[in-house]
Amino acid sequence: HGRKRRLETARVGDVVVCSVKKGTQKWRKQVVKALIIRQTKEYKRTNGIRIGFEDNAAIIVNDKVEPQGSQIKGPVDREVINRYLHIGKFASFVV
Repeated sequence: HGRKRRLETARVGDVVVCSVKKGTQKWRKQVVKALIIRQTKEYKRTNGIRIGFEDNAAIIVNDKVEPQGSQIKGPVDREVINRYLHIGKFASFVV
């Protein structure tokens, strides 16, 4: 009954609108777009392997899905790189 207006869940590789809770005064309380690059909930890849990370992570992006920062700390999921190729240049390593 309550599922009609429920928002779809966000997964790795999705762009979401969120607000910044921690950071410098420039970024705090700003509404930004972010790209999810890691999630703790396990999910199944197309080849059958299940993958889950130690933490949830997202990067702030602009309207063209280009990162606002200069580097990405920690691993980035392969599905993100396949969908947005230019994100791979900023990733330290891909899982």
